[in-house]
Amino acid sequence: MGRAVDRITELVPEAEHHLLSSGVESTDGRGAYAGTAALPDGAAARVRAVRAAVGELAPDVVHAHSSWAGLYTRVLRLPVPVVYQPHCYWFERPDLPGPLRRAVRAAERWLATHGSVVAAVSPHEERLA
Repeated sequence: MGRAVDRITELVPEAEHHLLSSGVESTDGRGAYAGTAALPDGAAARVRAVRAAVGELAPDVVHAHSSWAGLYTRVLRLPVPVVYQPHCYWFERPDLPGPLRRAVRAAERWLATHGSVVAAVSPHEERLA
């Protein structure tokens, strides 16, 4: 996650960037952030934390980098556009049993109705989007 997320701050330096992170992966320190915060444990708490941050910061756009971030930012509609960069779709994991894979794919289809745009990193990911 780190380099890709940090790179966004370099590509759009005129914007004020804030980072919410699970702490599982951290940035490599190159990013220029006006603020950073750790997400709490648990999916529901993370959804609430994202909504609270959006309410407090009133951003122009939210960038969700990863399937999990895509869940936290799209399960409930946010009042701002969401740019979703899946960083590999979870339903493509080879270790997922068929029924779970289909359920995750269906959830991803439903969540797609709550986002604004997908930032694909490959032609394959673009086709999946």
